[in-house]
Amino acid sequence: MGVHTNLYPKELVINLSEQEVYSGAALKELSREPFNDCIFPKVRSISLVFSQMAEDEIDFPNIESNVSAFVERIRTMALMVKNISIAGELGHQDQTPFADDRSSRLVAQLSRLVTELDYHFDYRPVRIDQQLSGLCSLVYSSYGSNDGGKAIMELGRCNASTLRVLDIFPSAHIDIASLIQNSDGSYVQYPCLLELRLNGRPREDVPRSSVFPGAVPFPNLRRLKLKHVYSYSDDTIFRGNAAT
Repeated sequence: MGVHTNLYPKELVINLSEQEVYSGAALKELSREPFNDCIFPKVRSISLVFSQMAEDEIDFPNIESNVSAFVERIRTMALMVKNISIAGELGHQDQTPFADDRSSRLVAQLSRLVTELDYHFDYRPVRIDQQLSGLCSLVYSSYGSNDGGKAIMELGRCNASTLRVLDIFPSAHIDIASLIQNSDGSYVQYPCLLELRLNGRPREDVPRSSVFPGAVPFPNLRRLKLKHVYSYSDDTIFRGNAAT
Protein backbone atom coordinates (compact mmCIF):
# COMPACT_ATOMS: atom_id res chain seq x y z
CA MET A 1 0.00 0.00 0.00
CA GLY A 2 1.23 3.50 -0.76
CA VAL A 3 0.12 6.93 0.46
CA HIS A 4 1.10 10.01 -1.52
CA THR A 5 0.80 13.59 -0.33
CA ASN A 6 2.84 16.74 0.25
CA LEU A 7 3.59 18.93 3.26
CA TYR A 8 0.30 20.81 3.23
CA PRO A 9 -1.94 18.55 1.18
CA LYS A 10 -5.39 19.22 -0.16
CA GLU A 11 -5.56 15.73 -1.62
CA LEU A 12 -4.48 12.30 -0.42
CA VAL A 13 -3.78 9.52 -2.91
CA ILE A 14 -3.79 5.98 -1.52
CA ASN A 15 -2.79 3.01 -3.67
CA LEU A 16 -3.92 -0.29 -2.22
CA SER A 17 -5.65 -3.59 -2.86
CA GLU A 18 -8.91 -4.90 -1.50
CA GLN A 19 -7.04 -7.73 0.23
CA GLU A 20 -5.13 -5.17 2.30
CA VAL A 21 -8.42 -3.69 3.50
CA TYR A 22 -10.11 -7.04 4.19
CA SER A 23 -7.12 -8.51 6.03
CA GLY A 24 -6.54 -5.43 8.17
CA ALA A 25 -3.13 -4.70 6.60
CA ALA A 26 -4.26 -1.32 5.26
CA LEU A 27 -5.40 -0.20 8.70
CA LYS A 28 -2.09 -1.31 10.24
CA GLU A 29 -0.19 0.68 7.61
CA LEU A 30 -2.17 3.82 8.39
CA SER A 31 -1.70 3.24 12.13
CA ARG A 32 2.10 3.22 12.09
CA GLU A 33 4.71 5.91 11.47
CA PRO A 34 4.49 8.38 9.84
CA PHE A 35 0.67 8.23 9.65
CA ASN A 36 -0.26 6.92 13.08
CA ASP A 37 -1.24 10.30 14.54
CA CYS A 38 -1.63 12.22 11.30
CA ILE A 39 -4.60 14.49 10.72
CA PHE A 40 -4.82 16.43 7.47
CA PRO A 41 -7.06 19.45 8.17
CA LYS A 42 -6.68 20.92 4.65
CA VAL A 43 -7.50 17.75 2.75
CA ARG A 44 -10.73 18.06 0.77
CA SER A 45 -10.25 15.11 -1.59
CA ILE A 46 -9.12 11.50 -1.15
CA SER A 47 -8.29 9.24 -4.10
CA LEU A 48 -8.33 5.49 -3.49
CA VAL A 49 -6.76 3.54 -6.37
CA PHE A 50 -7.32 -0.20 -6.13
CA SER A 51 -5.08 -2.76 -7.81
CA GLN A 52 -6.41 -6.06 -9.12
CA MET A 53 -7.28 -8.74 -6.58
CA ALA A 54 -5.40 -12.04 -6.47
CA GLU A 55 -6.86 -14.82 -8.59
CA ASP A 56 -7.42 -17.12 -5.61
CA GLU A 57 -10.43 -16.49 -3.41
CA ILE A 58 -9.32 -15.77 0.16
CA ASP A 59 -11.51 -16.02 3.23
CA PHE A 60 -10.96 -13.11 5.62
CA PRO A 61 -12.55 -13.94 9.00
CA ASN A 62 -12.81 -10.34 10.26
CA ILE A 63 -13.70 -8.63 7.01
CA GLU A 64 -16.63 -6.55 8.30
CA SER A 65 -14.75 -5.13 11.28
CA ASN A 66 -11.62 -4.53 9.21
CA VAL A 67 -13.56 -2.63 6.55
CA SER A 68 -15.36 -0.52 9.16
CA ALA A 69 -12.12 0.28 10.98
CA PHE A 70 -10.38 1.24 7.73
CA VAL A 71 -13.20 3.57 6.70
CA GLU A 72 -13.21 5.16 10.16
CA ARG A 73 -9.45 5.74 9.94
CA ILE A 74 -9.92 7.46 6.58
CA ARG A 75 -12.60 9.66 8.13
CA THR A 76 -10.48 10.69 11.13
CA MET A 77 -7.42 11.42 8.97
CA ALA A 78 -9.34 14.00 6.94
CA LEU A 79 -12.32 15.34 8.84
CA MET A 80 -13.01 18.04 6.26
CA VAL A 81 -12.95 15.78 3.21
CA LYS A 82 -15.73 16.48 0.70
CA ASN A 83 -14.74 14.35 -2.27
CA ILE A 84 -13.76 10.70 -2.56
CA SER A 85 -12.52 9.23 -5.81
CA ILE A 86 -12.62 5.43 -6.09
CA ALA A 87 -10.75 3.99 -9.04
CA GLY A 88 -9.10 0.84 -10.35
CA GLU A 89 -10.02 -2.81 -10.52
CA LEU A 90 -12.33 -4.15 -7.83
CA GLY A 91 -13.36 -7.77 -7.42
CA HIS A 92 -12.17 -10.83 -9.35
CA GLN A 93 -11.99 -10.96 -13.14
CA ASP A 94 -14.67 -13.59 -13.57
CA GLN A 95 -17.60 -13.54 -15.97
CA THR A 96 -20.09 -11.71 -13.76
CA PRO A 97 -21.00 -8.16 -14.84
CA PHE A 98 -20.50 -6.67 -11.36
CA ALA A 99 -17.75 -6.87 -8.76
CA ASP A 100 -18.63 -9.05 -5.78
CA ASP A 101 -20.68 -7.96 -2.77
CA ARG A 102 -17.60 -7.36 -0.63
CA SER A 103 -16.40 -4.72 -3.08
CA SER A 104 -19.85 -3.10 -3.14
CA ARG A 105 -20.03 -2.90 0.66
CA LEU A 106 -16.56 -1.38 0.86
CA VAL A 107 -17.39 1.27 -1.74
CA ALA A 108 -20.74 1.99 -0.06
CA GLN A 109 -19.13 2.67 3.32
CA LEU A 110 -16.52 4.96 1.78
CA SER A 111 -19.20 6.77 -0.24
CA ARG A 112 -21.19 7.68 2.87
CA LEU A 113 -18.31 9.86 4.11
CA VAL A 114 -18.78 12.60 1.51
CA THR A 115 -21.20 14.52 -0.72
CA GLU A 116 -19.00 14.46 -3.84
CA LEU A 117 -18.29 11.09 -5.45
CA ASP A 118 -16.08 10.05 -8.35
CA TYR A 119 -16.29 6.43 -9.53
CA HIS A 120 -13.80 5.22 -12.16
CA PHE A 121 -13.90 1.45 -12.69
CA ASP A 122 -11.36 -0.13 -15.05
CA TYR A 123 -12.97 -3.54 -15.42
CA ARG A 124 -16.38 -3.93 -13.81
CA PRO A 125 -18.59 -1.59 -11.81
CA VAL A 126 -19.64 -2.26 -8.26
CA ARG A 127 -23.29 -2.21 -7.27
CA ILE A 128 -23.96 1.39 -6.30
CA ASP A 129 -25.65 2.09 -2.96
CA GLN A 130 -29.03 3.56 -3.90
CA GLN A 131 -29.54 4.92 -0.37
CA LEU A 132 -26.89 7.63 -0.76
CA SER A 133 -28.48 11.06 -0.38
CA GLY A 134 -27.52 14.72 -0.32
CA LEU A 135 -24.94 14.36 -3.11
CA CYS A 136 -23.64 17.56 -4.70
CA SER A 137 -21.41 15.97 -7.33
CA LEU A 138 -21.56 12.58 -9.03
CA VAL A 139 -18.94 11.49 -11.58
CA TYR A 140 -18.99 7.97 -13.03
CA SER A 141 -17.04 6.04 -15.65
CA SER A 142 -16.66 2.33 -16.33
CA TYR A 143 -14.62 1.22 -19.32
CA GLY A 144 -15.13 -2.52 -19.00
CA SER A 145 -18.89 -2.77 -18.60
CA ASN A 146 -22.03 -0.72 -19.20
CA ASP A 147 -24.07 -2.57 -16.60
CA GLY A 148 -23.75 0.15 -13.97
CA GLY A 149 -25.39 2.86 -16.08
CA LYS A 150 -28.97 2.26 -14.99
CA ALA A 151 -28.04 2.27 -11.30
CA ILE A 152 -26.04 5.48 -11.56
CA MET A 153 -28.91 7.20 -13.37
CA GLU A 154 -31.26 6.12 -10.60
CA LEU A 155 -28.84 7.51 -8.01
CA GLY A 156 -28.74 10.78 -9.96
CA ARG A 157 -32.53 11.02 -9.98
CA CYS A 158 -32.67 10.29 -6.24
CA ASN A 159 -30.28 13.22 -5.64
CA ALA A 160 -31.83 15.58 -8.19
CA SER A 161 -32.66 18.23 -5.60
CA THR A 162 -29.02 18.66 -4.48
CA LEU A 163 -26.77 17.76 -7.43
CA ARG A 164 -24.64 20.54 -8.90
CA VAL A 165 -22.42 18.38 -11.12
CA LEU A 166 -23.40 15.19 -12.98
CA ASP A 167 -20.88 13.50 -15.28
CA ILE A 168 -21.45 9.98 -16.67
CA PHE A 169 -19.15 8.28 -19.21
CA PRO A 170 -19.69 5.89 -20.94
CA SER A 171 -22.85 3.81 -20.74
CA ALA A 172 -25.30 2.28 -23.16
CA HIS A 173 -28.15 2.81 -20.70
CA ILE A 174 -28.26 6.58 -20.31
CA ASP A 175 -29.78 9.54 -22.05
CA ILE A 176 -31.49 12.79 -21.15
CA ALA A 177 -34.90 11.12 -21.05
CA SER A 178 -33.65 8.72 -18.36
CA LEU A 179 -32.56 11.66 -16.25
CA ILE A 180 -35.78 13.62 -16.13
CA GLN A 181 -38.31 10.80 -15.90
CA ASN A 182 -38.65 8.31 -13.05
CA SER A 183 -39.49 4.66 -13.68
CA ASP A 184 -43.10 5.42 -12.67
CA GLY A 185 -43.32 8.13 -15.33
CA SER A 186 -43.14 11.11 -12.96
CA TYR A 187 -41.13 14.23 -13.78
CA VAL A 188 -37.72 14.98 -12.22
CA GLN A 189 -36.23 18.47 -11.98
CA TYR A 190 -32.63 19.39 -11.08
CA PRO A 191 -32.94 22.87 -9.56
CA CYS A 192 -29.26 23.17 -8.53
CA LEU A 193 -27.51 21.43 -11.43
CA LEU A 194 -24.80 23.64 -12.98
CA GLU A 195 -22.81 21.12 -15.05
CA LEU A 196 -24.10 18.15 -17.04
CA ARG A 197 -21.88 15.84 -19.10
CA LEU A 198 -23.22 12.64 -20.65
CA ASN A 199 -21.66 10.09 -22.95
CA GLY A 200 -24.05 7.33 -23.88
CA ARG A 201 -26.73 6.16 -26.26
CA PRO A 202 -30.44 7.07 -26.20
CA ARG A 203 -33.00 4.33 -25.71
CA GLU A 204 -34.52 5.24 -29.10
CA ASP A 205 -32.81 6.24 -32.34
CA VAL A 206 -35.47 8.76 -33.34
CA PRO A 207 -35.69 12.02 -31.35
CA ARG A 208 -39.09 12.50 -29.75
CA SER A 209 -41.02 15.34 -28.19
CA SER A 210 -40.82 15.77 -24.45
CA VAL A 211 -43.51 14.03 -22.42
CA PHE A 212 -43.39 17.08 -20.13
CA PRO A 213 -44.22 20.02 -22.43
CA GLY A 214 -43.26 23.33 -20.89
CA ALA A 215 -41.16 21.74 -18.16
CA VAL A 216 -37.78 23.23 -17.21
CA PRO A 217 -35.68 20.29 -15.98
CA PHE A 218 -32.39 22.20 -15.56
CA PRO A 219 -33.23 25.81 -14.64
CA ASN A 220 -29.69 26.73 -13.55
CA LEU A 221 -27.63 24.74 -16.05
CA ARG A 222 -24.48 26.61 -17.12
CA ARG A 223 -22.32 23.94 -18.75
CA LEU A 224 -23.49 21.11 -21.00
CA LYS A 225 -21.53 18.44 -22.87
CA LEU A 226 -23.32 15.64 -24.73
CA LYS A 227 -21.63 12.86 -26.67
CA HIS A 228 -24.64 11.00 -27.95
CA VAL A 229 -27.69 11.55 -30.14
CA TYR A 230 -29.91 14.23 -28.65
CA SER A 231 -33.03 12.62 -27.18
CA TYR A 232 -35.63 15.22 -28.14
CA SER A 233 -36.96 17.00 -31.20
CA ASP A 234 -37.46 20.22 -29.20
CA ASP A 235 -35.49 22.36 -26.73
CA THR A 236 -36.40 20.32 -23.63
CA ILE A 237 -33.07 20.46 -21.82
CA PHE A 238 -32.17 24.02 -22.85
CA ARG A 239 -35.50 25.55 -21.98
CA GLY A 240 -35.33 28.28 -19.33
CA ASN A 241 -31.87 27.50 -17.98
CA ALA A 242 -29.37 30.10 -16.82
CA ALA A 243 -27.15 29.97 -19.91
CA THR A 244 -29.87 30.57 -22.52
